[in-house]
Amino acid sequence: MRNKLADANLKKEPSEFSFDELNKLMRNAGREQFDYRTFKAAYDSDERIKKMIKNFNQEGITLKTDVDADTTAPQQDIDSNSKVSQMAKRATKNRQ
Repeated sequence: MRNKLADANLKKEPSEFSFDELNKLMRNAGREQFDYRTFKAAYDSDERIKKMIKNFNQEGITLKTDVDADTTAPQQDIDSNSKVSQMAKRATKNRQ
């Protein structure tokens, strides 16, 4: 998964794949294979996996790439500033 994550970061694109695709990679590396249940158990118990995964479900896995970090951080800041601005406007309106 680290290689797939690094590749996605180099290409500056998101990375999603099915459990079948993951298992092909794992087989080629001589590693354990997963289905949703076994992947969830590994995710719940391994912080290294949690740091690499944005989301997963029965269909597959979405890795947490640099693209995700770039697109979510500014939006959060804008939303926070907007909310603070709205609260300030309401507070000054109520004082008048």
